[in-house]
Amino acid sequence: MREPIAKLNQKPNPVRSMGQHPGLLLHRYLDRVATGKASESGDPQAKTDLHRDATKAASDRDVHALYKSAYDRWQQQVALIPESLRQTAEMKSLGRLIVGLGTENVLETGIRLHHTYGMPVLPGSALKGLAAHYCHTVWGEADPRFRRRTEPKPETDDSTKSPGKAKPVTQKTTPHEVLFGDTDEAGFVIFHDGWMVPPENQASPLVEDVMTPHHPEWLEGKVAPSDFDSPVPVPFLAVEGTFALTLTWCGPEPEKCGPWMKLAMELLTEALAEWGIGGKTSSGYGRFDLEHYRKSTEERVKKKAAEDAKAAEEAKLASMSPLERRIEEILAKRTNQNEKRFHINLITALRENKLFTDEAERKAIAAVVKARMEADKLWGKKDEQSRVALIKQILGES
Repeated sequence: MREPIAKLNQKPNPVRSMGQHPGLLLHRYLDRVATGKASESGDPQAKTDLHRDATKAASDRDVHALYKSAYDRWQQQVALIPESLRQTAEMKSLGRLIVGLGTENVLETGIRLHHTYGMPVLPGSALKGLAAHYCHTVWGEADPRFRRRTEPKPETDDSTKSPGKAKPVTQKTTPHEVLFGDTDEAGFVIFHDGWMVPPENQASPLVEDVMTPHHPEWLEGKVAPSDFDSPVPVPFLAVEGTFALTLTWCGPEPEKCGPWMKLAMELLTEALAEWGIGGKTSSGYGRFDLEHYRKSTEERVKKKAAEDAKAAEEAKLASMSPLERRIEEILAKRTNQNEKRFHINLITALRENKLFTDEAERKAIAAVVKARMEADKLWGKKDEQSRVALIKQILGES
């Protein structure tokens, strides 16, 4: 247990400040002894006060603003990585989550918070370890290719291998080796820290919970357990929220990484949903909502498709002449949205004569319609006579 910075409030006219960094409060600040029984000068209320202050600090407006700025910057950096080399997802915790229960702090129980911003974070090493173990245990049960290699590797000729250069994907013997590596070489997928998505309502992601050891002195190795032992409630902090997961490819042959990246993300999200992460997973802690992940993924795909369509439309308009852009605007405002034929839509607009800025523009568009009808061999057809007559009238042709 870490030694607290004591006596911070023992000053003339002390003013207790809750601080604005939850991690610093939990890791270093304690104004009075909190552990031990009251008869041993311990003050259990000190734990509650510290948890309250940390929870309140995690909902502070300035803390959220700073964290959101850092989170947005991280997302911008991720967006710079080519899409083919990354996989991203958002997953929401089904209940409470405890990562870093044994982290060094001033109380018996800890929690993993971002060192700089003091907000919850899922360490990339924990995510990778979870995915690797789930791959070996669960997927490996159904398909031995997903198991971690336990027998020695076959002897290979390394004389042609360049120092510091990773083996091609095709030379990796198992999917587990490609994704997670082995004792000789690292895997090709980087599991980045999972950043908490900033809550929209600035709610604190920290919530107080309680565990109740029934034989504390036996756990300390002092006496044998007894039915007469009194349970001792131990308060601790847990987390609730949504986390952004990011995987990137760091291996050779990036053109082949697409299926591997999707496989790694599928493994990770399934492991988070089925096994959970952190402490007390056997009691239901640490599980994530797989349905929320699927819905958020669908929404992200739809949003990306809409953005791509908008960008394509803007690029199309940028490549057009002013007259072509004007025609597109007129077609967008046409009366009959179900009519798809180019010349009929424009002739209808020419006949109504409501969308044109002047007669010169009307004539220019009439000339475009005539050229299009001639190219489509519609100009001389009997059922087009009334439309042809209108075009000729506008152009002043006999």
